[in-house]
Amino acid sequence: MVSIKPFKAYRFDETVAGNLSNIVTPPYDIIKGEMIDRFQSLSEYNMAWIIKNKSQEGDSSFNNQYTRAKEHLNKWIGQGALKQDDTESFYVYGQDFEIEGKKLFRFGFIGLIELEEFAREASSSGKFNGVLQHEETLPKDIEDRLSLCRSCMANFGQIFVIYPDHERKVDAILEKNMKNQPVGDVTDNDGIRHRLWRITEKNDLQAIINLMKDKYIIIADGHHRYKTALALARENPELESAKYRMLTFVNISNPGLVVLPTHRLVQNLDGFSGDKLLNDVKEYFDVDTFTSKDDMFMLLN
Repeated sequence: MVSIKPFKAYRFDETVAGNLSNIVTPPYDIIKGEMIDRFQSLSEYNMAWIIKNKSQEGDSSFNNQYTRAKEHLNKWIGQGALKQDDTESFYVYGQDFEIEGKKLFRFGFIGLIELEEFAREASSSGKFNGVLQHEETLPKDIEDRLSLCRSCMANFGQIFVIYPDHERKVDAILEKNMKNQPVGDVTDNDGIRHRLWRITEKNDLQAIINLMKDKYIIIADGHHRYKTALALARENPELESAKYRMLTFVNISNPGLVVLPTHRLVQNLDGFSGDKLLNDVKEYFDVDTFTSKDDMFMLLN
């Protein structure tokens, strides 16, 4: 069982901040090296100024990348570049993208979840409840995100979670609201179109809350951000808002949900033999040989 609720998001006002294409960035762990400078050069309101502010010579506990991120956040709000919505909402988030020449559309909704520790095992009925994880995390990365959250006391970036709704009842509500005009529409450098719609109708909000009560969720991406939120909540037990975290919920049965393989490159293997590896894995796996890349992708798809 998960407990969710709508919220009043802060969103960029393009009449003040400029075009969203100069503001949005990939997640913090994708932005590295020269990418940071490139994104920051696009706009004084680019999110890299907050989620990946660089350290500088002479930094101290009073002046560092995290305190500078807070200064940017406060400045943007003060200038009206970031404005908070006046009513609590869920937000439909849709992405148009292309894989191997096939156009796809994935959508879900953004809302707050009441934080809870990860579920460790199924219930007595054999069903999973709560929040499930699938990968380990690195303490250094958690401390980095926690330092940013401590300084700014805000959620930046999405945690991408999936949930089971094979009858697609929640999706039906989202699709109805996608008929309205989006409140955000931007295409990123990878050609992915991102759109955002607000859900404000009380019956729709309550219906989503009720439909999600009996669901479990699996973190697809964002384990470090979720553990960071848990740590911040433990540090601030008196702070009600710290008990919640912003997530993007996507139905497992959504047609646009695609799972691609993760490829790893292993280097400097002395005496490695590809033929021996193939022979060894045949003991545990079925091994197919392809004469062309197209044949291989046809099977994978």
